[in-house]
Amino acid sequence: MPSDASGRHPSGVLVRPAPDFFDDNLATGGFWLQGFAPVQPHYATIALYNNDTLSRSLKVYGISVQSEGGSGMAFYFVQGPLGAFYVNCQNINSQLQTPPGQIYQQHQNTVAGTLNPYNPAGPWLNIIGSNGFDSNTVFSPFPMFIVSPGYSLVATNLIFSDDVGCFFWYQVANE
Repeated sequence: MPSDASGRHPSGVLVRPAPDFFDDNLATGGFWLQGFAPVQPHYATIALYNNDTLSRSLKVYGISVQSEGGSGMAFYFVQGPLGAFYVNCQNINSQLQTPPGQIYQQHQNTVAGTLNPYNPAGPWLNIIGSNGFDSNTVFSPFPMFIVSPGYSLVATNLIFSDDVGCFFWYQVANE
């Protein structure tokens, strides 16, 4: 397929694989809570809130999770932000302006045997496991979640954990 030297302006018809398309359009944001000695285990929520004012959705293609103990994170939707504002998300391309998407978080220390106070009343959408005492990143060729304007995609650890983290990799839908 003929194109210019940069490869960004092809001539003719081109089907681009997802990783190539993500080069210029991927945004990310997240939160990580580290436990310090003496370690106090935590329950937490980390939420990707869609604050877009142009009615565009956020298509989540990848998620990185960390939850000590190897249980992973459960995901669900809520309307509005959940928790305290932490940070605006960023594009991976430094030349682009800040995309819609904000990270909210909340957490509380707990003791062994305490149930997670952040489990939703309704069903979970999905669970992404973290292997052992480590982390895991999952990427999909199709959207794993689509976050509508005014909604949050919320992650919460399944069991109490010393370190808890979740980062979202997404695109702003232009259709």
